[in-house]
Parts: sequence; structure tokens; C-alpha cells
Amino acid sequence: GGGAGGGGDGRGRSGDGGGPELAKRWRPLRGGDLRLCEDVHTEIECEWLLPWAAQGIAHASQHARFWAGRIEKLERVWRKLEARTAAHAALLIAAAETKATATALVPEGERSYDLLVQLLAMREGYEDGYGGPGRAGWRGRLKAKAYAQLPPDYQPFTFPRFLAGQRVDEIDPALGGMGLAMPPESLVGIIDQLKGAKARFVQVTRSSEPEAGSSHSGAATKPEQQSQKKGRMQQKQKQQYQDGLQHQHQHQHHQQQQKQKQQQQQQQQQQQQQQQQSKQQPRGHQQARTPSLHAPPQNSEGASVQRSLKRSVGDGWHERHSSSRKKLRTTHT
Repeated sequence: GGGAGGGGDGRGRSGDGGGPELAKRWRPLRGGDLRLCEDVHTEIECEWLLPWAAQGIAHASQHARFWAGRIEKLERVWRKLEARTAAHAALLIAAAETKATATALVPEGERSYDLLVQLLAMREGYEDGYGGPGRAGWRGRLKAKAYAQLPPDYQPFTFPRFLAGQRVDEIDPALGGMGLAMPPESLVGIIDQLKGAKARFVQVTRSSEPEAGSSHSGAATKPEQQSQKKGRMQQKQKQQYQDGLQHQHQHQHHQQQQKQKQQQQQQQQQQQQQQQQSKQQPRGHQQARTPSLHAPPQNSEGASVQRSLKRSVGDGWHERHSSSRKKLRTTHT
């Protein structure tokens, strides 16, 4: 583990060489281990120890047979977790000193700083009228007038006890030799230090200066290579987008030309059909007309047939006309 802690300002102290010594002795900080440790820390403190103290000494005495030993064990674990929090913060602060320590101790990069800041901010919490989460929330909750009206034995008592400034190795011998101190109750100072350390970490790791002894002094750093690669990818995507638009416009123009060509062909076909119909219409009418009785005869046989038709028609008309005249005279008489 690694960490920060100590005294009134929350700073860790290392008498063995600071960052380089940490890089030699400590293992790299992993985000999964960091989250697990700090989540358990916050749960023990805010879900067990602080609620136990809020119920008063009388309640603790009444349930001492079952809970006293268990609460003492949780408090011992909580103190070791406080020491681990100091070590985690001290490691991240020291890792930002050089590029070598940053690479060796924080392989997951600046994400580890953001993670620890988030976890400590959740434990610190905020104070409001309803008692927000975290330490500040519990402090605000315990200031309620309802607690002040209770008998002294039922009022909240101070628990757990913070050991700000005490040596970390006295609490957890596994962290001995680092010269670290236990953190204070307020985590605001440590959070500010972590934010500043993150800025230094980013500046150190993204620096274009090569490491000492590097044979590739003129080569681009990894962040620069990633930035160049990202720029090339963006340029390629932009070119592909422009090519796609151009192809789409050409396709639409081609479709419009084809449509206009089809319309022109249809119009030409309609005009040709109309012309053919206009040429064929008079000839069709002559063929469909009934032959007239007054049409000139084509030959002598036809002429004799036509004269006989006229005589039969004329004779019949004279007969009908004379009979009708006789009927009229008889009627008149």
C-alpha cells in the first residue's frame, strides 16, 4: 500500500528519501485494491461505529455482552484502515515527484488520483439540515436539538477516536520505516494535496523530455504518439466523410439524368404514336363509310343494278302517293 497522512496538515513525512525510497519498497498501487480498502473503511466507520456512538453510553452498556467485543474489533480494523489511507495518499503524492516513480508506483495513471479523491470525498461527506452522508453528515446530525434534550447517558459520545499525528507503524507495523503519520479527522487537506499531486503527475508523465540514459532522445513520447495517431485517425475519418458526400451527390445527379432521359423517351414515343394515329384516321373513315346510292358506278353491271333500284324505288313511291290522294278525295267527298 501507500499513503498520505499526518499531523495537522495531513502531510506524510518520509525520512528515508521520499519518492525514490517509496519506489524501492512499495508495490504499485492498483485501482481495484484501492477501491476495496477505502470502501470497507467507509462502511465500517459510517455504518457501524458512528451509529453505535450516536445511541449513547446507556445503549452500549445494555448491549455490551453481545456487541462490546465486536465493536472493539471493528475499531482496531478501522484504525489499520486509517493507516492505509495515509499510506495510499502518501504514495500518490510521492509518485508525482519524478517520471520514474510515477511509472513504477502508479501504472494506471491519473485515474488512481481521481479514484482516491472520490472515495475520500464520500467519506468526508457534507453537512446539511437533514444529516448528509459521511463524517460531516454525522456531525450535522448529532447537533440536532432532539439529542440535547436526552439524558446524558443517552446522548451521543465521541467514537471512534482519531489519532491524528501518531506514527503509522505504531498502528500497523507492516507500514513501518516510512515515517508516515495518521491522518486527521477532516480529509479536506489531504484531498487538496491529491489534486495538486495529480497536476504534477500529469505534467511529469506527459513531459517530452526523455528519461536519463535513454537511447531514443529524439523519439516522440507515448502521449505525443497517441496524439499524432488520434489526429491521423480524425483526418482519415474526415476525408472518408467528404468522399462519401461526394459519391452521394454524384449518385443523385446520375439518377436525375436517367430520370430526365426516360421522360424524354416517353414523350417522343407518345408523339410518334399520335402522328401515326393522325395519318391512319382518314383512310379508316373511308373504309368504314357505307356506299352511297348516288356514287358513280364502277362498271356497266353496277350501273344497271343502280338504275333498277331507282326504278323500283320510284315506282313504289308513285303507287303509295296515288293511293293516298284517292283516299283524301273520297274523304272530302
